Amino acid sequence: MESEDSRQTRDILRALPLFRHFDDAALAELGEGLQWFAMPGGASLFEQGDPSDAFYVLKSGSLGAFRTDSDGATHLAGIVAAGETVGEVGMIVDMPRNASVRALRDSELLRLTRSNFEKLAAHHPEAVLAMARLAVRRMSTRDAEGANSALRTFAVLRHDAGVDARGFARDLVEMLGRLGNTVLVDQETAKGKLSSWFNELEVHSRFVVYLADADDDWQAQCVRQADCLLLLANAQE
Repeated sequence: MESEDSRQTRDILRALPLFRHFDDAALAELGEGLQWFAMPGGASLFEQGDPSDAFYVLKSGSLGAFRTDSDGATHLAGIVAAGETVGEVGMIVDMPRNASVRALRDSELLRLTRSNFEKLAAHHPEAVLAMARLAVRRMSTRDAEGANSALRTFAVLRHDAGVDARGFARDLVEMLGRLGNTVLVDQETAKGKLSSWFNELEVHSRFVVYLADADDDWQAQCVRQADCLLLLANAQE
């Protein structure tokens, strides 16, 4: 019987455009070769100039890609959101990393090594060729969209007791809902839920708004889950 983790991994991979040409056999082999690991916020995944020895699927969390120019200045080149991939182009074309990637918040990833990728390519060459073409096209699209294109999770936090944080969160959900499926999650909704529930929610929603209206453990969790923090204060004070 398929385990819960295997089912989640398969569903994540099946939903990714990068693997849309994979049949069930190729998808199963890809899933078997992936290695799960976790990264705390601020940790480095790889550095600019490192060899491209693997690519990654971001299961949950958020990653930032940072590029250092010839003059030594470093800038944010892009954000990788849950359900997206990173490092695939460098590995496919066998070039060093063109950016440093770090976890912007606590994240879970799936890693496919070069050796496992080469086995996959040997067994399913047509699917991997289609994946490579799509990966190169996506790289160009990411560069054109800019650094903030992947902001998907927001934490609405109350600074002053009199602020209507829930009303603001509902308005934000309505606005973001015009761009895609948006979910509002408060403490009651998330009560008793495991990390896997949050992972699936973020993968299958365009935006997630976390509402915290008290200084407690739930607020701390909202901060860990969010790409963007919105701190509401009373303007009259």
